[in-house]
Order: sequence, then structure tokens, then C-alpha cells
Amino acid sequence: MTKIITFDSDPAAFRWNAECDKQIRIVGHMGSAGLNVALAFIPFGAIAKMSGELAKLWASVVAATTAGIAYGELVARIPYPEVGKGWKVQIDFEHEIRWKPVISGRNTFKQKLTIASYDREGKARYQASQVSEFRLADLPQGLAEKLVSIPNRKVTNSYQ
Repeated sequence: MTKIITFDSDPAAFRWNAECDKQIRIVGHMGSAGLNVALAFIPFGAIAKMSGELAKLWASVVAATTAGIAYGELVARIPYPEVGKGWKVQIDFEHEIRWKPVISGRNTFKQKLTIASYDREGKARYQASQVSEFRLADLPQGLAEKLVSIPNRKVTNSYQ
């Protein structure tokens, strides 16, 4: 199945780019700030408690959080399918079931997701693929079969 998203206006393209950037920043900031605060409280907090210097604890928290935010900004530079007016994003879904009649066989469902952005002239500006594999026993009954049996078609929507 293929999903095509078109960007008919500058505001639509701006909203797409801003949403992608925002999601990357949120994940980066939350992960790095949480990790750095945890690291600051564990080793430096114990030192501060033993020495009685609470200022060392807060200095380590501030340093760790600042480092985390800097890391988040670095993560925000992760590429994504940035778009402009007249561009399109194409998302291709491929599904496959691997089933063996042997009880000990590993029965799996595999999904390949390919995303690409194209400029006004049709030139590819971004491409990425990701493959996810799941055990059939871990999925809701019949889901994999339904996804594999979806007819191959294209759906086009304009991004609002």
C-alpha cells in the first residue's frame, strides 16, 4: 500500500516541518534530561550527601540538564522528510508473513516502511526505510493476515 501526502501551500509545508522538528526535540530533550538528572542524583548526590554540600548536588543537576538539552539540540538535527510547497511525501508499506507448520518454528510478521520526499520536479530529497518484525503470537489474532491481504493501492491526501 502506498500513501502519498501532498503539500499544496507554504503553511501546510511549514506545519509538517515544524511537527517533525518538534517531535524529534521532545524525544531528545526528555530522554537526555531524564538520564542526566538520574546520573546527577546517583553519583553526585551521594557525594554531596556525604560531604554535606548541597550546592554540589545542584551544580551537578544543572550541568547534567544543560548537557542534556545540548544533546537534545544535537538530536534535533536528525534528518526527516522536510518538505516545501508543491512537494510530496510517499510512504510505502510492505507486509509479509513467515509461517512454518512446525510448532517450534518461528512464525513472524514483517513490515517494511519506506518513506521518501520529492520536490516539485520529482527529485528525491529524502529516503529512509525501516523493517520491523513481530512474532505472530504477540499480535492480536488475525491482524497480520488482514494487513497482508490489503490490496496494493495508492491513497493521496493533501496535508492540512
